[in-house]
Formats: sequence, structure tokens, C-alpha cells
Amino acid sequence: MRSPSKPAVLRIGKKIWRHPSVIKLVDGHGRRDDPVAIIRERARELVAHAKALGWSGPPFDPRIMASLRGIGLRSDRLPLKQDAFIIPKGDDRLEIVFDPTRPSSRQNFSISHEISHTLFPDGYQMIRYRERDRNRFDPDHELEHLCDVGAAEILLPAEDFGSDLAVFGSTLHAVSALRARYQASSEAVVRRMVQVGPGQTAAVFLEFRLKPSEKAAMRQLSFRGMDAAPHPKIRIAYAVPSERFTVFLPPHKSIPDDSCVYRALETGEVETAEESWGMSGLPPCRVEAMSMPPGDDAEASLRAVALLSI
Repeated sequence: MRSPSKPAVLRIGKKIWRHPSVIKLVDGHGRRDDPVAIIRERARELVAHAKALGWSGPPFDPRIMASLRGIGLRSDRLPLKQDAFIIPKGDDRLEIVFDPTRPSSRQNFSISHEISHTLFPDGYQMIRYRERDRNRFDPDHELEHLCDVGAAEILLPAEDFGSDLAVFGSTLHAVSALRARYQASSEAVVRRMVQVGPGQTAAVFLEFRLKPSEKAAMRQLSFRGMDAAPHPKIRIAYAVPSERFTVFLPPHKSIPDDSCVYRALETGEVETAEESWGMSGLPPCRVEAMSMPPGDDAEASLRAVALLSI
């Protein structure tokens, strides 16, 4: 009698996961937990083990972590949109290839991200498959998201980062000092600040862009040879909420024209105000905003970040 096949999808709460490696991660965990929580737990166990072997920081060097994992490292010039990748070398050995010309903060996060691929129970087989067919490997970007979660735990360990927040504070004024202390990007630091810090907060990453309907209209205008065009506005690229922040902040949504975000872009300083953004379920809240440094973060189009506190 044939045993029933494994499900092609996995539903945890409202989220559906499709990647076979994610399903194996949950199946091998013994409890039907959120894959994000499982990867976070595994990464923290990895950090604790490395610290027991003498790994220390901040800054926490992911190159040493890779060595402790038996993973080789090789520097090489890579295509513009690729910072690093991990490949099998035979005999169950792995090697991370990274671009040494990238800013050190990006190198550190990218190497940590690649290490996180080994946290999956079928990590070596998954990496081999990824190497053979990268374009079709993770169409829903599920693994990449989970590896970003693991990378944050490795580069900015929760215990250490939480202690530093108590000293430096959980405001955008602390980003520069924490960025230097952990050799991490401003984007990674702000994301971690929300994840580790207390409060009902969300980090909202913003950029100048047209909304999708306007982009479609632009294509039509270009096709017809017309000159009139909508102007890009500051819109939400993505948001990272704390566990207590339950309001959905939709991508592409524009923010008010009089928001302190616009002032932050003009002054280059941290700007603060009490604002109402007119979004469903979002009450008036404290907004703290600053511009993002160019060339430092993975998404070059990001122009500003706002911390929303309810």
C-alpha cells in the first residue's frame, strides 16, 4: 500500500508555503510552527554554539561563522545584482562566493544569508538544486525571505542587539552608531530595531515611485507619443512590523505630502511629528523619519525610512 504523498502546500495561519524545503523544515521540526519562528530558533542555536566556541562581537564576523560551519569562502567579482551565492564542492562541502567590491555591510549580510541556507534539513540537496536551476528554484522567494531572517539573527544577534538598544535607544538617532558597531547596513539595523525592540512599531521603507496603474498609463502615453505624465510620489516599498503592530501597511500606498518624511529628505536630519496617514486601521501615530544613505543598502531605490509608533 502506497504511503500518502507529502502536501504540495503548507498553511500556517493565513500564510501558505509552497517550497518543498520549507515543508521539510516544518515536518522535521516536530511541531507545526511558523517557518519564520523555526529558522529564527535554529539561527539562534547556531549563534549560541558559535559563541561557545569563541565567536564574539559586535561586530560579529560571518566569515568566522562560515569557517566554524566548515564552509569555504572565495572572493570574486559578481554581476551587479548578485552579492554572494553558495555552491556545493563535493564530499558534502560548501563554498560561499562573495563580491569583495561591495560595501562591507552588504558583504556581511550576504554571507550571513548564504550561511542560513544550511539551516534547512535538506540544505545540501537544496543548494545543489539551486545551483543547477537558479531561475526556477524559488519563484515565491520563500527561502530567500527565511534566509534573510536567519541572516539578521547571525549578524545582529538578538541578545546582544537588545542590550545595545537599552544603551543607544530605539530611535532613528541610534542607527548610525549601531550600524558602525555591527558593521551592518542602515536597512538591516532599522529592521532589527523593530524586531528586537519593545513597543507597537513598524519600520516603513519608502521610495519615489509611481503606483502600478500610473506605470501602465505611462506605457500607454509613451506608446502614443504623449508628453503628459504623472509625477512619482513617496510610496511604501515595504514595511516591517513588530509583533504587536497588527495594521497592514499596503505597498505602493503614498504618504501625505506634508509628512515629516519629506522634511527628512530635504534636511538630511531625523524629523519627527504626530501624523495621520489615512490608512485603514491606522490611528494617528508618532512618525520618525530619516533619509537612507545611498550605496549602503541592498535596495538602491530606497530613499527614506519611517518608524511608526502607536
